[in-house]
Amino acid sequence: MELVVIILLAGVAGFFFLKHATERGRNAVRAYLYLIAIRDRCSVEEANQMAGGPSYSPSPETIRGAKLYAQALYGGKQLPMIADAKRQGLALR
Repeated sequence: MELVVIILLAGVAGFFFLKHATERGRNAVRAYLYLIAIRDRCSVEEANQMAGGPSYSPSPETIRGAKLYAQALYGGKQLPMIADAKRQGLALR
């Protein structure tokens, strides 16, 4: 019985970990798109539109670009990139 409870708890923990990681990855791609738009002198409103909404599904090329951008400017870390975009006006839900 204890084994079933442990397996169930591990499954729930794994689910929430993957859900959080997926959301953070989506926000990192949105932050990348936002920062690129701001760099190209778009307004905050235009940059938020370009970054897409919560249902936005980026292409593999965009995801790769976000990874390279984070690697080059933020030491490969997503959270500082997201925080920087938020400081500059990125609207996340």
